[in-house]
Amino acid sequence: MGNLTRLQRLGIIVAVLAIIIGFSMGGLLEDVQEGYIVVRQVPLTGTVNAQATPGVIFQYWGPIFTYKKSGTYDFSSGKEQDTDSVDGDAVNVRFNDGGTAMVSGKIRFQMPVTEQSVLKIHKDFRSYDHVALTLIKPVVDEVLTKTAAMMSTQEAYTSRKSEFAELVQDQILNGIYITESEEIKQAADKVNPDTPEQRHVVVRTKIDKATGQPVRRSSSIKDYEIKITQVSLGKEFEFDPRSQAIIESARDAFQRKIAARALAETAEQDKLKTEAEGKVHVAKANYEMQEAKIRATVKAEQEKEVAVIDATQKVEVATKAREQAEQEKLKAETLARMKLSVAELDKQSADQEKQALIARGEGQAEARRLIYQADNALEARLKTAVEIEKVWAEALSTYGGRIVPEVVFGGGGNGQGGGTFVPNGFESFMQILAAREAKQLVKDQVQGIESKAKEQVPVGPAPNNQKK
Repeated sequence: MGNLTRLQRLGIIVAVLAIIIGFSMGGLLEDVQEGYIVVRQVPLTGTVNAQATPGVIFQYWGPIFTYKKSGTYDFSSGKEQDTDSVDGDAVNVRFNDGGTAMVSGKIRFQMPVTEQSVLKIHKDFRSYDHVALTLIKPVVDEVLTKTAAMMSTQEAYTSRKSEFAELVQDQILNGIYITESEEIKQAADKVNPDTPEQRHVVVRTKIDKATGQPVRRSSSIKDYEIKITQVSLGKEFEFDPRSQAIIESARDAFQRKIAARALAETAEQDKLKTEAEGKVHVAKANYEMQEAKIRATVKAEQEKEVAVIDATQKVEVATKAREQAEQEKLKAETLARMKLSVAELDKQSADQEKQALIARGEGQAEARRLIYQADNALEARLKTAVEIEKVWAEALSTYGGRIVPEVVFGGGGNGQGGGTFVPNGFESFMQILAAREAKQLVKDQVQGIESKAKEQVPVGPAPNNQKK
C-alpha cells in the first residue's frame, strides 16, 4: 500500500464504494410491475405504504410484500400444479341421503387497489397466498357443504346438477344461506311395492317472509372489498364407492320403473287406442250420415236459391223491358211534340216570312211609286238612255262607213270660208235622236214638277181674298 500512489488509492476507494452501492441498490429501489400491488414497510419508522401503480418506488432497505391484482384459487384433486393460481384440495361434501363426493372447481377473484383496503388485507393476512387459503377457501368449503346438504346424491347426479352450481355461485357472490332442516317420509313405490318406506332429512333455505328472498349471512370476502369474478365447478363429482353404487342402483331402479311404467302406459295406450278406434268408427258412421244429410240439405238450399235467383232475374228482366218500353214511349212522345213544335214554328216562320215579303214588296212598290211621282222615273230613264248610248257607241265603233263628210260646200264674205254645213245621213240621224231624247227629258221634268205642286196644294175651296 505504501508503494501505491495517491491516485491509485483514490481509485480503489471509489471502486469499493461502487461495489457496496451496487449491492445495496436492490434494497434501495423497488420496481412495481403491471398487475401487481406492492406493500412497503420503511425501517426505523415502521411506516407501511401500498403502491398499485406501475413504476419505481424507494424501498429504503425495508421489507417488500407483493400481491397479485387478480388471481385464482384452484381446488382440485389430482391436478397439475399451476404457477398462476393458489392451489387447494377438492372439497369433500355430504348429501342429505348420506352419500359423499369430492367437488372440484376454480374461483377467480380480484383484489382492491385502494391503499386503505390493501393495507387492511395485508394487516390481517400478510401474503397473497394466505388471502386465498384463509379467506376464500373457508367460504368455498362452507358453501359447498351447505349446498350439498340441500339435495340427495341422486339429485346432485341428475336433476339438480346445474342448480347445485347456481346455488354455489349465488352464495359466494352474495352471502351464505341460513338454512333449516326438516325430516321427510317417502312412501313405498307403487310399481315396486316391496320397496320399504324411506326417511331423510331435507335442508331448506330460510326465506324472509317480508321480501321473499333467502336469508343470508354477510360475506367476509365482501368485507375486504374483494370481488369474485368467476365461479366454476368441475364437470363431474367424484362420488365415493358407496354413493356410486347407490347412484347406479337408483339408476337401474329408475330405469326399471320407467320400463314398468312404459309397459303400463303401453297397455293403457292399447286400451285407449281400441276404445278410440271404436269411437272413431262410430263417429265416422255418424259423420257419414250427417254428411249425407247436410249434403241433401245444402243441395235443396242451393236449388231453392237458384230458383229464387232465376225468378228474381226474370222479374228484373220484365221490369227492365217495361221501363225500356216506357222510356221509348216517352221518347217517341217527346220526339212527336218536338216535331209538332218545329212544324208550328216553321208555319209561324213561313207566315212571318210571307208577311215580311208582302210588306217588303208593298214597301218597294210604294217606294217606286213615290220615286216615280217625284222625278217621273228620271233615274230609270237616264239609265236607259245611258244603255242606249252604249249600244250606239258600240255600233259606231264597228261602223264601216265614213263619219266625216268628204265634201263641204260653203263660203262667206270677205274671202273667209263659210257657207251652209251639209251633214251626212248618220249625223242627221244622231241629231234627230238627241233632239227627241232632250224633248222627252224636258217633258218628264215638267210632269214631275206639276205632280209635286199638286201634292203641296191643299184640297178644299179656294180662299176668297176679294173685298166686298
